Amino acid sequence: MIGKTISHYKILEKLGEGGMGVVYKAEDTRLKRTVALKFLNTELMRDPQARERFLHEAQAASSLNHPNIAVIYEINEDEPQCFICMEYVEGKSIKQLIEEKTLSMADILKMAVATGEGLYAAHQKGIVHRDIKPDNIMVTGDGLVKIMDFGLAKYTGASRVTREGTTLGTVPYMSPEQVQGIDVDHRSDIFSFGTVLYEMITGRLPFRGEHEAAVIYSIIHEAPEPLARYKAEVPEGLQHVIDKALAKAKEERYQHVDEMVSDLRTVVRLVPLVVKKSRKRKKVALCAAVGMVLLLLLALGVLRLWQKPAAGGEKSIAVLPFADFSPQKDQEYFCDGLTEELINRLSHIQKLRVPARTSAFIFKDKMGDIKAIGEKLKVQTVLEGSVRKAGDELRVTAQLINVADGYHLWSETYDRKLADVFAIQDEISAAIVHALQLKLTPQEAQGLAQHAIENIKAYELYLKAWRQIYRFDEKSLDSAFVFLQTAIDIVGDNAQLYSGMSTAYAMRANIGIGQEDDLVKAEEYAKKALALNPGLASALVELNILSIYDAYPKNWYNAFRYTKRALAANPFSSDALRALAIDYAQIGRPEEALKYADLFEKYDPLNHWRHAVRGLCCHYDGRFEPAIQHFRMFYQADSTSPNARTLYMQALAYGGKWDEALALADRKQAPSARNVQDIFALLLKCAILKDKEDALRLMTPEFVKTCRRDFEWSFYVADRMSLLGAREEALDWLENAITRGFINYPFLQCNPLLDPVRDEERFRNLMARAKKEWQNFEVPE
Repeated sequence: MIGKTISHYKILEKLGEGGMGVVYKAEDTRLKRTVALKFLNTELMRDPQARERFLHEAQAASSLNHPNIAVIYEINEDEPQCFICMEYVEGKSIKQLIEEKTLSMADILKMAVATGEGLYAAHQKGIVHRDIKPDNIMVTGDGLVKIMDFGLAKYTGASRVTREGTTLGTVPYMSPEQVQGIDVDHRSDIFSFGTVLYEMITGRLPFRGEHEAAVIYSIIHEAPEPLARYKAEVPEGLQHVIDKALAKAKEERYQHVDEMVSDLRTVVRLVPLVVKKSRKRKKVALCAAVGMVLLLLLALGVLRLWQKPAAGGEKSIAVLPFADFSPQKDQEYFCDGLTEELINRLSHIQKLRVPARTSAFIFKDKMGDIKAIGEKLKVQTVLEGSVRKAGDELRVTAQLINVADGYHLWSETYDRKLADVFAIQDEISAAIVHALQLKLTPQEAQGLAQHAIENIKAYELYLKAWRQIYRFDEKSLDSAFVFLQTAIDIVGDNAQLYSGMSTAYAMRANIGIGQEDDLVKAEEYAKKALALNPGLASALVELNILSIYDAYPKNWYNAFRYTKRALAANPFSSDALRALAIDYAQIGRPEEALKYADLFEKYDPLNHWRHAVRGLCCHYDGRFEPAIQHFRMFYQADSTSPNARTLYMQALAYGGKWDEALALADRKQAPSARNVQDIFALLLKCAILKDKEDALRLMTPEFVKTCRRDFEWSFYVADRMSLLGAREEALDWLENAITRGFINYPFLQCNPLLDPVRDEERFRNLMARAKKEWQNFEVPE
C-alpha cells in the first residue's frame, strides 16, 4: 500500500492495525494536507446490510465538530475497500504517555477534562463512541487532546453494526453491559472513560485477568483497588469520581459526562495543595544543604537581603466565553450574556485589566492551551466555565486559572434556580477579587454589586436581543427590537435596555437601511439611558457616533465630549478607545490617534478592528503604504465584510495600485443593493474605469440621501466624482463634507484622488475654509 494513490490520497506510511482495520498516514493531493485513512476490515464490509448500517452511522459521526474530537473528513469507497478519511493528529496517545510514566496529576486532570468535554459534545448529538481507550485519545505537542476513531461510533437509535452475538470495542475498557452484548448508550462511554482515567492515575487497569473471560468476569463482578494503593497523595474527591464512573449499574453512574467533568474541575483546584504536601517531605532533606550554601554565600560576602516584590501593580484576567452544556445546546445567548456581564463588571476595577469581549470571544468553542491563550491576550489569569440550563434549573461552573503554571486559583460549581443567576454573578466576581487580592474602592465595590436588569425574564430578553444585534442584518435587527421592547414592557424604564434600543436603531443607519428617523430614535434612547445612568459607557459611545451626524461646528465637540465621559466612567472601554482613536485620526491629529489606538489594542488585543484603526490612523495622515498593510490584515481577518473590503480597496486606490484595487472589486462577492459599503466599492471601480454612466446609475436617491448626512461618506463620494472627472459634482459633495465636519486639512492637501479638481478656485476656497476650522478646533478636556 505504501506509495499507492487511492482516490486522491497518496499512502505515506502505516500507522497501526486493529480488529476493525488498518490505519495509514496519507497526503491529500487536492488540498495538500496530511490525513489518516482507516481501511475497514473486508470481513466486516462483506455483509451488505452491515455495510450500509456502518456507513449511516459513520456519516452521523462525521457531523461532529469539536476541538477535542478528531475530524472525519469523508467516507469513501475504492472497490472492494471502504475507508474513512480523518484528521491526522501528530502527537502521542495517552497509552504511550502512560507507558512513559510522564503524567503528573495536573496533566492527568487537564487531559481528563478535555476528553470529557469532547465526549459530551458527541453525546449531545446522540453519538456513542463504544471504544474509549488510551490508544484512541491523542495529545498533540501543545497539549491539545483529541478523541480518535469516532468513525466506529454508534448513533443513538440506529441499528447495531455487528451481527447478533458479536461485540465491538476493546475488552479491558468495556462496560458491564457492553461485554454482555447488551445494547449500550452514552453511559457505557462514561464507564470506559473512568477505566482510562484509573489507568492514567495508577498505571494499571482496574479490571484484569489472565485471559479475556477472566477480564470480563472482573468487569461484571469485581471492584477495582482504591487509587491510594498505587498512588500517593490522591486529591480529595478523585476516588469518588472513579467510583461513580465505574459503577456496575448504569443507573448508578454519572448520567451525563458533563457532571463528571464538573466534579473533575472541582478536584483540579486541590492539586496544588497535594503538590505542596508532597514537596514538604523533600524540604527537610534540603534544609541542611541550603544552610551550608547560605553560610558559604555569607562568607563570600555576596548574599543580599531577599526582598518580596512590592504588592500592587496592574493585574489582568481574561474571561473566556462560557461553554453551553445544556441538553438542547440552545443556551448560547445565555452563556455569552453571562460572559459579557462578568467582563463588564470586572472591567470597572481600575487595577484589573480585562480584555474586551471581541478579543475574549475569539476563543469561543475553541479549547486551547491556557498558557497560549494567556500569552495571546497578555493576561496573568483566565476565567473559564460552563452553563447547563434545563428549564428553571441552572448549573454554572467556573474556574480561575493561573496562566504561568496552569494551576487553578479557585473553582466552584453552582447548582441553583434560574432566578439566582444574579447571585451567581456576584459570587464569581467576589471570588475573583478575593483570589487576586484586589483592594476595591467603595465605588468599585458598589459597581460590582449592581445589576443592570433585575428581572430575570427581561434579562434573558436583553441577552437574546444583543445576540441578534451582533448579526448585522435587517431581519435580526427586527427581532432585537421585539426582544428589547418586550423587556421594557416588563420592567419599565431601564438604562441598559434603552442603550440597547439606541444601538439597534443606530445599527440600521450604519448598515445603510435606516434614515434620519432611526438616528433621531437612536439619540432619544441614548439620552433616556443617560438620564437613568449618567455614566453608562455604551450610551455615551453611541452619542459620540450620533453627534457627528449633526451640522458642524458642534458635532466634533460633542463627539469628543461624550467619548471622554465614557472613558471617565470606564477607562478600559474598548468601544470608547476605538471611537476616540478614529475621531482624532479623522480630524487630523495623528499623534493623539495613535496613542488611543495603542490603548485600544492593549485592552482588546485580538479584536480584528485594531488593524482598521491603525489603517485609518495612517490613511488620514497621508501614509498610504502602511495604511494598505493594515487594511489588508483587516480584510484578511474578515473577507466577507463589505466594510473591510471597501477600506482595503480604497487604500489600494490611494496608494496608486489601480490593478489590485480592480481585482479586489471583481472578486466574487454578493453585493447588497442596500449596503452603502458595497455601493462605495462599485462606485470606486467605476471611477477608476472612467465609467460615468454606471456610476450615475449607482447614485440612487436613497444612496444620495444616506451619504448627504454623513461627512465621511460625503467626502468619499467627492473623491470618486473627482477621479471620474465630474468636477462640479465632486466640489458639491466636498463642500457638504466640510460643512458636515470633514476638517482634516492636511489629508485634503495630500489626497491624490482630488488632484483633478485642485486647479478650481472653488476648491481653493474650500481648502482655505477647512484649514481655518482645522487650526481653530479645540478638543474638549
